[in-house]
Amino acid sequence: LYKNKPLSIKIEQVKQKFGVLRVYFSGSDEDSLKKFRNIVFSLEEQSAQTCELCGNAGGAHSERPWKILCESCFNNF
Repeated sequence: LYKNKPLSIKIEQVKQKFGVLRVYFSGSDEDSLKKFRNIVFSLEEQSAQTCELCGNAGGAHSERPWKILCESCFNNF
């Protein structure tokens, strides 16, 4: 991420909310916060499209809206 400057970020909490990864963090350096926020946002978006059981492409289903599952895992859940 950085070659010469360490991040000044503190991870406060990592959890799943509504089936999607959520990362809460703080820091005092605005530049680090902005760059880290972009990384976290990208990962949160990916988690909303990744089956939490097998890692294949997935999504939310109306019968189980708080689980992100591929079709195969959904049918066998």
